[in-house]
Amino acid sequence: DWDDALRRGRLLRGQTNQALIAGLGYEIESAGPHTSLLVTAAGKHAVAVFLDEGDEFEIPAQKFELFSPVTHALAAADRLGLDWVVLVRGSTLRLYPARPDVGVGRRGRSGTYVEVSLALIGDDQIGMVPLFFDSGALQSGGTVDQVLESSSLFVAELGKRLRDRVYFDAVPVLAAVLASKHGDTTPEGLQEAYAQTMTVLFRLLFVAYAEDKELLPYRTNGAYAEHSLTTLAKRLSEYRRTGETFDANGTDLWDGAQALWAAI
Repeated sequence: DWDDALRRGRLLRGQTNQALIAGLGYEIESAGPHTSLLVTAAGKHAVAVFLDEGDEFEIPAQKFELFSPVTHALAAADRLGLDWVVLVRGSTLRLYPARPDVGVGRRGRSGTYVEVSLALIGDDQIGMVPLFFDSGALQSGGTVDQVLESSSLFVAELGKRLRDRVYFDAVPVLAAVLASKHGDTTPEGLQEAYAQTMTVLFRLLFVAYAEDKELLPYRTNGAYAEHSLTTLAKRLSEYRRTGETFDANGTDLWDGAQALWAAI
C-alpha cells in the first residue's frame, strides 16, 4: 500500500547509481559496454544504463557510439527482448517502455518515460520510487502494470468528458457566434456557419495535438512558443481565473489564431 511504499522510498534516501538499484532489490549483470541487466530470482526485468553526472539522457555521446543513452538502452532492450529500460544518473531514475504500444499519451519510445529524482521529491511523494522502480514493479502484473491500467481507464473517461465539452459546450457557442456574425439565419446560412465551425474546431484540435506531440516546435523555438496555441490557452486560463474582461469588439485573439494557422 501507499504507506509501505513511502516507508520503502525513505530508506533509499542518500543512495545513488548502483547502490540505489541494489536498494530497489535488483542484482546487476553486465550485458556489454555501458549496458547492464536488472535481475531478480524471477528473471531479467530491464536494461539499465548508468550515466555519469555530466551525461545527458537525450544527448549523443562518444561512449555510446554517438547515440544518446536513451537510444543506446532501447536498442539493447530490443536486442535482448526486454520490455523496460531504466536510466540512472546519480539519484535520478528514468523508466522507459521498450514497446511502442505502452504508456498513456505516448510520444515515441524516447519521449515516453517517468522520471523521479530522490534529490527533489518530497517525503510525501517518495513512495513513487518503489512503485515504479523496485524489483516487484516491473514484473507482469506488478505496480507499473497496475498504474498503466488505471491510467488508461482515467484517460478514457477524460476523453469522454472532453468530447462532451467540445460538442455540447464549445461547438454550439462557436456556431452561434459565427451565425450571428454572418447574420444569415436561412438553412443555407446555418449550414455554412456549421461548416465554418467544424473548420475552426478541427484546426484547433490539429494544432493542439501537434504541439503536444512535438510535431510543432512549441518546446524548442521561443518565437513559435510565444504565439503557440498552448501559450494562448494558458493565457486564457489565467484570464478566466483572474476575472479578466474582454473588449467585445477586439479581434486580436482571432487574428493571432489565423496567423498561426497560416504560418503552419
